[in-house]
Amino acid sequence: MKKPVSSLLALLKYHDEESDMKPIIGNGNILWSGHNGFEWIGKGGGEWDSVFLIKYKEFSEYQGAVERFGNGGFEQIKLFAVKPVSDNRRRIIRFLMKFILSRSSLDFSSADVKLDDIPQSDILPTKEQHMRLASENKGHPVVMVNLLSYFEQPSYPPEYDGKRSKTGEDAYNQYGNHAMRAVAILGGVLQNIGEIETILIGEPEEEWNQFALMQYPSHDAVQSMFRIRGTPEAAIQRDAGLKATKVYAITPD
Repeated sequence: MKKPVSSLLALLKYHDEESDMKPIIGNGNILWSGHNGFEWIGKGGGEWDSVFLIKYKEFSEYQGAVERFGNGGFEQIKLFAVKPVSDNRRRIIRFLMKFILSRSSLDFSSADVKLDDIPQSDILPTKEQHMRLASENKGHPVVMVNLLSYFEQPSYPPEYDGKRSKTGEDAYNQYGNHAMRAVAILGGVLQNIGEIETILIGEPEEEWNQFALMQYPSHDAVQSMFRIRGTPEAAIQRDAGLKATKVYAITPD
């Protein structure tokens, strides 16, 4: 029986200078890559020199790459076995985002983000992280590499009397409908999305269900997500479904 072949999502920090990644990646097909990243949401810190999403055709090639990444001598590494969505599904999602943009009527204000008004939680950026993003080069695209973990059962407030989803992922998807509209109106493009199968190298106590690579035209566009007025319902569904997240701001290659 042929073994299933996984793709790899690798976040890398080199010791002194950039390593030659070709021998480590081998015969893999690079679906996406970026550089010069930092943590925008999360508590663990993290500065990344390179990020790769790589697909392998043969299991032996994938297995060899995992070993080479493990022996690569990186200062810091996170390596995930992932299952990206098919090309057709990604095209459909991109089409829907364009369709949403053409019909969007979201309330958008051009006023500056007021950091004191932004709610603070483990699944949102802190004031310091907002300031870090605002200080970066605003004239170039940025890709947000999202790692997402869902509650098995949604965690709704006791007093909530609205629609209740059966799983945490379903609850988060209710919020996702609003978020995708917001991303679309800001000119965002989905680069890739899929399941995280396992953590190969990294913090073993972490558990992630999904990854998503969302490209924005600028750092300002990311900040503008907080100027688009969502509904209280969307925030409730997000908080009920999302157990944990880390988001890294990466410059696309």
